[in-house]
Amino acid sequence: MLGASHETQATRGGDGTEPVMGKTLMLQDADDARIESIKKRLRARTKIEVVRSALDLLERDAERAERMTKWRRTAGLVARESRGALRDFGPQSRLRRPD
Repeated sequence: MLGASHETQATRGGDGTEPVMGKTLMLQDADDARIESIKKRLRARTKIEVVRSALDLLERDAERAERMTKWRRTAGLVARESRGALRDFGPQSRLRRPD
């Protein structure tokens, strides 16, 4: 690879077409320090382990929020149907009067 920069050569495979490393992530110093701190607390070997575990937690939280939204919507529909069914029985219903 004539004329290629050192950075390009360092991040490409043997034939120069496949990246060896993933995409770079620009972090502010404060965020980098937080990741390092968490890395020590978790006894993680690399920063990417910390980032991946954080992404897993965020993904689970997003999935839970989606489930909660669906459950609320379903519960609202069921409650509406239930109120309608109770109205259909009316005040003379045996279901409402204790014997």
